[in-house]
Amino acid sequence: MALIQDFGADCARAINAINASSSSEVSNASHATIFSELLEGDLPANEKSVPRLIQEAHIITAAGTETTAWCLSVIMFHLLDKPHLLQKLRRELEEAIPDISVEAPWLTLEKLPYLSACIQEGLRLSYGTPTCMDAYSIHHNESIYPSSYEFKPERWLDNPRLDKYLVSFTKGTRQCAGINLAYAELYIALANVLRRYGGPGSPGPDGNFELYETDEGDVKMVSDNFIPFVKGDTKGVRVLVKKSPV
Repeated sequence: MALIQDFGADCARAINAINASSSSEVSNASHATIFSELLEGDLPANEKSVPRLIQEAHIITAAGTETTAWCLSVIMFHLLDKPHLLQKLRRELEEAIPDISVEAPWLTLEKLPYLSACIQEGLRLSYGTPTCMDAYSIHHNESIYPSSYEFKPERWLDNPRLDKYLVSFTKGTRQCAGINLAYAELYIALANVLRRYGGPGSPGPDGNFELYETDEGDVKMVSDNFIPFVKGDTKGVRVLVKKSPV
């Protein structure tokens, strides 16, 4: 509860700072933000009140960070737990990103079949929050996803029929509004980190990761609390970062 209260206070401070800025400062910012658009838009005054903007900040921050971070944690655990899958992904990334000093754009990364398969499989196993359908039940329907509790990116390769059964963002008119932002974050983060770092016994240019006191129980859902909750004594997905010799 203390963390939630601190989070709320941080959101309030940020909104008050934006609200205190002059309209010229908001409109002349180096790039538009959600809140500058709300304040400069033609919404009625009650829709620009501080309490309403704070609520908006809660939703945007929680929906845009915890969910994506959880999905990345699930993907990283399974790749480090199954080094042969990580090596396969890194071979694809090495070919697509020959120069590690250059960040590949999302439009390039989303065309990589095995990276896409790893992300789809991570989304399937990280579930998300059901709004109009039960993602957990669909993603573990054995007639759709055989061996559904296994992390198997290969199931997505050359199998477009599965796409309609991935409901991490729900479907239809109530689909998550941030779906494209979430995909961009997943592709860019996963590709750029794993292009530089390898796994156990197979270091990348900058070093390698190894799981530290982490097992499948640290990513296995036991309850749904906006994001999946795992066992109570978990310390999360923890890794050792081993840097390559200079």
